[in-house]
Amino acid sequence: MGCLFIPRAMAIVLISGLFILLILFLLSLTEHAPFLPILFKVVSVFGTVGLSMSLTLDLSEFGKWVIMCVMFFGKVGMLTLTFSIARRSHVDIRYPNGRFIRGEVQKIYFYFSV
Repeated sequence: MGCLFIPRAMAIVLISGLFILLILFLLSLTEHAPFLPILFKVVSVFGTVGLSMSLTLDLSEFGKWVIMCVMFFGKVGMLTLTFSIARRSHVDIRYPNGRFIRGEVQKIYFYFSV
């Protein structure tokens, strides 16, 4: 049973790493800041840790919107977003056949004497 979770864990690590690298590249192109504070900010925001090297105030509007989207994706989770976007081509639902026995419900009245 443990072997079934290894591909899913590897998919999460791979998708998250690629997403962080993409955002890091995007912010490195648009922002005028050193590489290490941008890397720290992106990883911190993706993990919703809340740490910062005071880079947030120096970001442009585009950079702030990117950081907000990364924070949302980090909170929701990459595998959840991937599965929600992907379409299933075949839905395998089967309903059971058979008859069910059910009893009659009787009303019970309680009388209390004073």
